[in-house]
Amino acid sequence: MSEKLWRVAVHEAGHAIVARALGEMVLCCLVGESIDGSVGGETNTFEKSPKYYCGGMAAELVLFDSVGAGFHKDLGDHLESFRLSVRSMDTKNLVIQWQSGFRLDLQKAKDILLREEDVLRELAEALLEAPREMKIGDGIEVEHRVLEGDALQTILNRVALTSVPGQTIPTIL
Repeated sequence: MSEKLWRVAVHEAGHAIVARALGEMVLCCLVGESIDGSVGGETNTFEKSPKYYCGGMAAELVLFDSVGAGFHKDLGDHLESFRLSVRSMDTKNLVIQWQSGFRLDLQKAKDILLREEDVLRELAEALLEAPREMKIGDGIEVEHRVLEGDALQTILNRVALTSVPGQTIPTIL
């Protein structure tokens, strides 16, 4: 296993754990590595929220004390989601409000992952041990590992749920 793939697995596990701790249904986690050595990942949740985007960065900070290249997409997704929620705000205030919200979301994600560090490691390892399948996308052969269904939910069900005012937290059996 490459160090890059391990980092991507930790990053995606962070998204999943933060989403689950905040009461979201996580559908699957995926990591992939192409024959040219590039890596990537994705975590799919039932709904998207900027709060979950910080989970990947927070996971890398918790385990590696640094962030890798994947955080650029998360930052962009977080900003775009925030921008769409406050369309009438001028640019200067938008950036100020977003920075404040981002710092809070990142700190909350780090707090969750520090509390759930054992689950973070276990989920990242399980993701790397998930069944492999080969796919060809954009002319490049990519080996995907996908964790979903019972295998994913069994691990995520151990995550302590964080209460969010006004939110109903789904029970996953």
